Amino acid sequence: ETLREGKAEVLHKRGEAFYNPAQVQNRDLSIAVIREFHALRERERADLLAKGKGPKGTPPLPGMRILEGLSATGLRAVRYAKEIEGVREVVANDFSPAAVESISRNIEHNKVSDKVTASHADANLIMYQHREEAQRFDVVDLDPYGTAAPFLDAAVQSVADGGLLAVTCTDL
Repeated sequence: ETLREGKAEVLHKRGEAFYNPAQVQNRDLSIAVIREFHALRERERADLLAKGKGPKGTPPLPGMRILEGLSATGLRAVRYAKEIEGVREVVANDFSPAAVESISRNIEHNKVSDKVTASHADANLIMYQHREEAQRFDVVDLDPYGTAAPFLDAAVQSVADGGLLAVTCTDL
């Protein structure tokens, strides 16, 4: 079955990866919030540079790095890559091998492999592996089935200083 949402089109096999059609507005809102977050950060960066207070040493690479820790079909990650200006990289992670197959297929189908990478890992593990300052994500997005409590410590440690932690508990 082909699902269309925003600028994304995902190939979905029932039972392979979780998809909640009731959350379209949530995904739309996440995109709007991240767009505004990026615009705000760019304005702040420009103001600092104008005042001669830019970063010392090697400047950071342009664009945002986003982790979608519990990606399922990869729909949200694909939408981020296609609909948010300034995205450099999206890591679409899931613990389920079937979900990672779905993510990989949808990355290729939407031609976003230059920005989106599929990852097969425990969400906490991948976040803890990115807690060093240079490896942190600008945005960490979590939408677990149930409570986000088991993921919050790792999420806070993997989001960059001044970054955005987006948490949705869809099914509570």
